[in-house]
Amino acid sequence: MTEVPSNQKKPDPCSFVIFGVTGDLAHRLVIPALYNLAATGLLPDKFCVVGITRKGMPNDELRDGLMKGLRQFATRPVDDAIATRLLECVTCIAADPTEPASFDKMRQQIERLEANR
Repeated sequence: MTEVPSNQKKPDPCSFVIFGVTGDLAHRLVIPALYNLAATGLLPDKFCVVGITRKGMPNDELRDGLMKGLRQFATRPVDDAIATRLLECVTCIAADPTEPASFDKMRQQIERLEANR
């Protein structure tokens, strides 16, 4: 990753939660924006990206789809090392709005991820 611009402070550790992570908005805007932050050194050293889907999917499958979208919609050339580091932090969690209990499970999983971040 590149160095943080001298007038910028790296943010504190954080988690990004993306509802509908397999959707068009995530592929076209959210992941490319996070990539741009990573490429300019403006993401915290400790962070995670939690992708929420209704049915869930293996993390590697989600990461592959996000990489494909990033390559298609990035606003700058994609550096594989930066993209890989960003996408390694992506975890998929299932939560269905028609099942309120699934959000309790989601909260527990996010708390575990943040404790290990």
